[in-house]
Amino acid sequence: GRCEIYLQMKNSVGLIYGATSFSSAVLHNIFITYYVILYMSVYQMSDSWFYVAESIFLIWNSVNDPLFGWWLNKGPQDLSSRLFRLEQGATCWVISFLFLFLFPLELLPNWFVPVHFTLSLLLYDSGLSYVLLIHGSLLADLTVETENRAHLNKYNAILAVLGSGSVALLQLFWSKENLFIFRISISFSAVAALAGFLVTSRNLASSVRAAEGALTKSLSTTSSEPIPLKQFIKELLRHKNFWVFTIVNLIQVFNCHFNSNFLAYYLEAATTGILWVNVGSTIQGLLLAIASTSPHLLVISLEPLLSKGVSLYQLITGLLLTKLFLGLAFGGTLFFFSSESVWGMIAAITFLLANKIFTEALCRHGGLVLADLIDEDYHLAQR
Repeated sequence: GRCEIYLQMKNSVGLIYGATSFSSAVLHNIFITYYVILYMSVYQMSDSWFYVAESIFLIWNSVNDPLFGWWLNKGPQDLSSRLFRLEQGATCWVISFLFLFLFPLELLPNWFVPVHFTLSLLLYDSGLSYVLLIHGSLLADLTVETENRAHLNKYNAILAVLGSGSVALLQLFWSKENLFIFRISISFSAVAALAGFLVTSRNLASSVRAAEGALTKSLSTTSSEPIPLKQFIKELLRHKNFWVFTIVNLIQVFNCHFNSNFLAYYLEAATTGILWVNVGSTIQGLLLAIASTSPHLLVISLEPLLSKGVSLYQLITGLLLTKLFLGLAFGGTLFFFSSESVWGMIAAITFLLANKIFTEALCRHGGLVLADLIDEDYHLAQR
């Protein structure tokens, strides 16, 4: 039931498929850069409430992927149905993004801030997980060849670089004292993201049909009868590769989350400590732009290796070893310089940026691994 439509219209399909990565980059880079500093510095939420909300968020983040996977498996498996669910999920994701940033919390009692923060995180992560899960499953539908998937992943990275530029633009309008212009910028970013999602959901099927007239019929043959949640969980528990992926991915997601939560916060303190305040804002914007775009540029630069005989898993192992070396190098640096000295701050900024770049590059290859797992599950469970 899988058709190699990629070979026939790889450029148009790649651009349309990658439009969702553009939108995801717009939303998520803004989210990870500004949500902590907004709620902690502007709305003055307490540290204890922040930790409680983050704990609830991380628990839900670890549960919702298999839960949404089971839910999506109950429905039709043809391409049109997947794209319809993608559009629904993307719309909810954009709404949750606006709910997080535009709600006038400065006009409400202080006790409402942590309640709204927790609810917003849960809604946002639900939309993100749902959309990215569907987007990853589309990769398995479009092609079964690793080299072709890597090429589609390169389109994802190219368009994600463009979407990541939203962070640098918003830095121009960011001000703790006046959120009005920042919120207008947030609204425009949300509209741009929704437009990108619609490009994928409303054009991918027609682009695919132009290459393969009977694609919808052939894809529909892969559907299977819904299975109970209990049986689905039992099957996953016996899926060794799934658990290896889950554990490694959990560590990477935690690492990504830590980097993203505190990078902007630390940069603000560190750059104003090293430089004059009026220069610090410019440096922050530049560093945030580097942090947002470099992971995708790294993915683009590594893509040719997959077509030259390097396996996906050798590439992932290399990235993991690079991260280990960065951690050891930073730890060694702290033996020579105080963390509060200029050189210590420069070393910390360099480590945070490099760690974020390599960690997110790993996460960007997660879709390829997920597509392989879907292939394996297709052969094992015929669904």
